[in-house]
Amino acid sequence: MDPRQRSGAGGRHPCPGRALEIAEYDGRRLGARFKDLRRPPDGMLLFGGMMVNRVDIQHFLGIKSSPKSLWHCLKLMARYGVDRLSHPRGTRLTVGNALIARLASTAFAAAPQAATYRPKTDAEHWSMSPETNVGDGLSLAAAVNAATGEDLAASFFWAPVSVLRKPDGSLERFPHLVTDRAKPGVIAVNRAGRRFVNESDSYHSFVEAMFADGGANAPCWLICDAEAMNRYGMGLARPRPVDNTALIEAGYLHRADSIAGLARRIGVDAAGLQQTLERYNADAREHVDREFGKGGNAYNRYMGDPLHTPNPCIAPLNKAPYYAIKIGTGDLGSARGLLTDAQANVLDRAGQPVAGLYAAGNEMNSIMDGTYPGPGITLGPGLTFGYLAACDIAGRLSGTTSQATPPGDEHVLRTAHLHH
Repeated sequence: MDPRQRSGAGGRHPCPGRALEIAEYDGRRLGARFKDLRRPPDGMLLFGGMMVNRVDIQHFLGIKSSPKSLWHCLKLMARYGVDRLSHPRGTRLTVGNALIARLASTAFAAAPQAATYRPKTDAEHWSMSPETNVGDGLSLAAAVNAATGEDLAASFFWAPVSVLRKPDGSLERFPHLVTDRAKPGVIAVNRAGRRFVNESDSYHSFVEAMFADGGANAPCWLICDAEAMNRYGMGLARPRPVDNTALIEAGYLHRADSIAGLARRIGVDAAGLQQTLERYNADAREHVDREFGKGGNAYNRYMGDPLHTPNPCIAPLNKAPYYAIKIGTGDLGSARGLLTDAQANVLDRAGQPVAGLYAAGNEMNSIMDGTYPGPGITLGPGLTFGYLAACDIAGRLSGTTSQATPPGDEHVLRTAHLHH
C-alpha cells in the first residue's frame, strides 16, 4: 500500500494530535539530591546556568517591545540570581529536566523507609542512621533462611529529631537526646498546645509518647522562654552570646514576644497553649510538675541543670521572647535484626545455626526485644557478641571449643536471646 494512502493526502496524518509542554518544576524540592540531577548542555542554558522553555524564549525576544515580557524576564533573572547564591545552577527546571526531577521526587518520596515497622503519623520521620545503612545484612541473610525478630516492643531505638534546611537545599538533622528537653524552662506541646509527656524522660520514651493516641502528638514543638534559651539553648540554637538569627531566618527556630504570638507563628491552638503555660508555671513556682512528674526521678535530675535547685528540671516560662522548634519522630537505628545463639551464630527459621554466619551490633536482634532500658543498649551487646563470635570462630578454626562464655553462663545468654 502506498504510504500516502495510510496517512492521508500529501503524507499528512488526518488526526495530527497535539504536542505537550512540560510544566516548570522547582528543583529545590529535590533537596540535597538536586546536585545529582544531570545538567543540560551549556548551549541550552542562559547566563551559565538558567534553564528556559519556549515561552521564556519568546519573552526574551520581546523584552524591548512588551512590558509584560520585560517583567517576565526580570522575575526569571531575579530568581536565577538568588539561586546562584547557594546552587551551582538555577533551580527553576524546564523541559526534560523538569520531567525527570518531578519523577525522581515522587520516587524518593515513595521509597521504603522501614515504615512497615513503625507507627504511622502525620509527622515526617527522620533517621540518624547513615544513609548507607539500608538493611543489606538482613537481605543477604534472608537468602539462607535466617530468622529475624518478631513482636518487638519497638523495631527502632527512637529519638526526637528537628531538621534545618540549609540554603543549598541540604538537611541537617539534630537528635534531641540530652541537651535541652530536661532543662528548666523547656516544655513540649502538641498541636492542641497541650503537654503530653515528661520532657526529661529518655529520648526513646519521648517518641513513644509522640506515637501514642494514634500519633496525635507527632509532630510536636519544644518551647522555651528567653531565660532558658540564654542559659541552655535549644536544638541547634546555642545559648548566649551566640546569635541565632540565621536559624530564625531559615525557619528552624521560631520567636515571638508573646505566647499567643508564638502559637500563631507555629500553628498550635493559642488558648490551649496559654492554659498549658498557666498550669505548668503554677506548678513550677512550687518546683514540681504535678501533671507529668518532670524532674521526679534520678535520671530526670541527672539530665537537668545541677546548678538549678531544688528541681534541676523545672522553671517557669515567663520571660519574653518565647521560642519554639518543630520536632518530628526519628530513630538512632534498628532494634529488629537477625536471631542468634549465645555465640552470635545466626539461627534459621527452624532455630538451627546457619553454619559460618554470625551477627553482632545492629544486625543482631535486640536482646531487649526493642525496649530501651538505658544508654549503651546497642554498644554493649555489639562489643560483647562481636567478642563471642570471634572466640567461636577462632575455636572452630583451631578445632577447640570456644571459651568465650564462662561455664554455667551459656543458659543465661541463650535464655536472653532465644525466647522469641
